[in-house]
Amino acid sequence: MKTINFYKGIEKVYSVYANNLDDVKNNPLNYYPEYREDMVITEKEFQYPIQDENGLREMTREEKIEQGLETQLEQGEFIKNKKIIKVPQPSKYHFWNKETNRWELDLEGLKHIRRREFRQVLLNKIYADFDYNGKIFQMGEADEINFLRVKSAIDIATTSNDPKAIIEAVKYLKVEVPAGFEEKIKAIIKDKTTLSEVIQNLKINWRLKDNSVDSFSFGEINHIYLLWILRGTAAQEEYTAIATKTMKAKSLEELEVIEWK
Repeated sequence: MKTINFYKGIEKVYSVYANNLDDVKNNPLNYYPEYREDMVITEKEFQYPIQDENGLREMTREEKIEQGLETQLEQGEFIKNKKIIKVPQPSKYHFWNKETNRWELDLEGLKHIRRREFRQVLLNKIYADFDYNGKIFQMGEADEINFLRVKSAIDIATTSNDPKAIIEAVKYLKVEVPAGFEEKIKAIIKDKTTLSEVIQNLKINWRLKDNSVDSFSFGEINHIYLLWILRGTAAQEEYTAIATKTMKAKSLEELEVIEWK
């Protein structure tokens, strides 16, 4: 059901529910006994109707202003002598002050906005994919946990004096432990350098960015994690420098030339 309106001139004189507009137009007297041929039947409901050679329509903003009616203005617009004046926005960082009818710049507020934008660039850099010898690793926040598990296993294995704890640590990561591994660990457990070499040469399957699975040693995974940390540290230093420069900017011009991609 639709609401169908009857207008006489610019006055809405009646409304009715009907299945469609054509039903009402074809049999208007069935819906409104006082219908006259000079009436307009429409689905539209006008807030400020006006009628001209084009028929019944809504007033334009300019016509509303001329009639002294309240009109929604856009940013950068104000009314003068019953005309809409449009002031171009100097930059995307300016906001419209309706009290003064001027574009104004909140430089301090803008500095904080820009610094937050650069903070997002930093996070994008930190968690960007990592290329290791042509193998693309995902380095998102969730992926970091997997690297930390390997690092923890290496740390536990190379500092523990309990062979059983070492075996459990590497099995936790679903590493295939070769036959005689536990006996070998017992034999070299006091030689931490040799023990570290044995542990870091263990292989683990790792899912890459493209969902393929490849085999890497514990040592390689730990090395990739270290390189990722160093990459993030370098990005953090860049961010600190650019954030400092941003907060020291004394004008919009100074602020606009600061970029970091």
